[in-house]
Amino acid sequence: MSADLHIHVLEGCTEEDLSNFFACTIGTKYFDEELPDCDLVVWERVVNTPNIWVGERSYPTPAVFNDATRFGPAYVQVVEDAIGEDLPVVDDALIWKIRKAMAAVHKTPCEAASTAKVVKFLKRHRGKRVFAVLW
Repeated sequence: MSADLHIHVLEGCTEEDLSNFFACTIGTKYFDEELPDCDLVVWERVVNTPNIWVGERSYPTPAVFNDATRFGPAYVQVVEDAIGEDLPVVDDALIWKIRKAMAAVHKTPCEAASTAKVVKFLKRHRGKRVFAVLW
């Protein structure tokens, strides 16, 4: 089982939509123990925001093989951490941090995105706020 990390642009949805979207995600600042009903209209707005695939990571593989290097490209976690939950604005510093992380060589069976495509996407959305989703 793996998950795909995408960078989404906060365009066509609101922070309130994100709160609803992430309400069932343990560990996020939006988590709600009451587990509200999912609003499919909100989910659709979030899904349809401009986004780009960054890479994948495997969840059970490291545990099965007792080998953290099989988790997936280390940059996936670095990118997710760089984006965080505070909706950063795409600027030169964020682009540089993501480009640097993606340039690192990885030796895992997980797929990795094109650094050039991700950087091009970020430059096209410079000045806009972004968020990360693991699908």
